[in-house]
Amino acid sequence: MKNGTRGQQGWGDPFMQRVSGTKIAVDNRARGGRSSRTFVTEGLWENVSKSIRTGDIVFLQFGHNDGGALSDPRRRASLKGSGDDSAGSTDAMGRAETVLTYGAYLRRMSREAVDRGANVLLLTPVPRNRWAGGKVLRSSSDYALWTREAGKLARVPVLDLNALLADAYDAIGAQRVAELFHGDWTHTSQEGAAFTASILHRALLTCKDLRWTSLLETIQGATETVKDIPDLKPGTNYLSLP
Repeated sequence: MKNGTRGQQGWGDPFMQRVSGTKIAVDNRARGGRSSRTFVTEGLWENVSKSIRTGDIVFLQFGHNDGGALSDPRRRASLKGSGDDSAGSTDAMGRAETVLTYGAYLRRMSREAVDRGANVLLLTPVPRNRWAGGKVLRSSSDYALWTREAGKLARVPVLDLNALLADAYDAIGAQRVAELFHGDWTHTSQEGAAFTASILHRALLTCKDLRWTSLLETIQGATETVKDIPDLKPGTNYLSLP
């Protein structure tokens, strides 16, 4: 959702610019380079949790940095899956740490937010710019799947942004999608971040089962600056309710 690297941008800030107004104020607390594990262990989630008030809306999205080996020097990998498995490891400071599954970290954050009165929405990861057979690769068998499983266990809704954006990428084609990334196949450019924010915003406005989506009306007077937005199925097709 957030990236400070020059030429790259997460979708959180352009999403905030689309909807922050008289009805809602968006506070993007994401931190680039963090996984579900390190967002918890570095105390970033604790800071978010303490500030939650009844009625707040909390978006949670991880996955891009959760892969790799537990022994990686960055110590950000979580265990694969959504269950209750755990493994002993050490953190970046050399201190003993019990590492949980990706889904377990999502469940923990979701439940703590719900306990504080928040409306939680889990989002599956943004697809990488990787293709096979003329289609962008989905995360339907790993992080998107584990996000949906975590949502079911935590009893919070999940929007499959991975599938939604993958459908959009397929519609506009690989050459156009390449323009939405900067430096690698994972990180979006400013244009790519705005594209994601627009797709997500449009999808959420159709998800009437989420009672708070009426607060996300486009700021009065705002104009759509993103080009090549394809016609897609309503967001409800990508929404899993608890």
